[in-house]
Amino acid sequence: MASDSAKMHIVCNLCGQDNAKLLYRPRLSPGPVVCCHNCGLLYVNPIENPERLAGDDHDKITDLVEPRRYKRIFLAEEKVKRNLYMDILDRIESVTGRAGTLLDVGSYLGLFMQAAESRGWRCKGIEPERDAWQYAVQELGLDVCLGTLRTCTFAPQSFDAVILLQVLEHVLDPRQTLEQIHGLLRPNGVLLVEVPNINCLSFRILGKRHRHFAEHHFTFFTAKTLTALLSQCGFRVVSVSFPSRVTSIRLLSFGLSMWHPSLYKLVAPILSIKSLQNSVLSFNLREVVSICAQAS
Repeated sequence: MASDSAKMHIVCNLCGQDNAKLLYRPRLSPGPVVCCHNCGLLYVNPIENPERLAGDDHDKITDLVEPRRYKRIFLAEEKVKRNLYMDILDRIESVTGRAGTLLDVGSYLGLFMQAAESRGWRCKGIEPERDAWQYAVQELGLDVCLGTLRTCTFAPQSFDAVILLQVLEHVLDPRQTLEQIHGLLRPNGVLLVEVPNINCLSFRILGKRHRHFAEHHFTFFTAKTLTALLSQCGFRVVSVSFPSRVTSIRLLSFGLSMWHPSLYKLVAPILSIKSLQNSVLSFNLREVVSICAQAS
């Protein structure tokens, strides 16, 4: 990748080619979204105002305009998320056969780490957002490093499992991130990576208005492109799934207000009914792809 004072030019992170066509210029995106002619990967190119992104720390996990409100809602969803986390741990343990050492990259408030430790895992985390890091360390007593994979140091081959939940789309160089993680895993160690899936019906309907095109999202994966990148970085894919999303009316309402304000205005009178706020919905639009892989 190359940069000047105004823009940062990006080549395809999957095949290394610089031969892409323009698809969209989404409203919230940090630049135009292009599609590689060679391998089909979607990514932002060029990235505009890279100086501002560097100042914000482009690896940060939360890119919402109301992070403090999101934190409160995220914590209110703890019981819902715990069930999802247990499913993820089931998938990891079906490969490892036991609990061991685990690194959560982008651990946010530490709820996944807390769930993993309840199953016997010895966890460390990495979190770039200071408020979230402080909560995980001070309120939950977790072992979390403030920073990113670039700034937090761990011994090579020191983990049995690494978790990347909704993180890889936020980093400028996914290949470098996966190669670093490969070096941190023991032989046959497990990586569980979950990202937004751009190959879904809602994307085909909404196009550039889809919520995946957010302020700090730089690469947009499908199961095919993510599998190919993992293979190139030394991983053997064990399983690919499209997990159902389980959410409360409260969180659904928040998401609509952020990404589809016009639609939110139409349904707000219903969603704001107090007795509905804790109601839980389960649905599967294949908007997320989750891949479990082993370091070869």
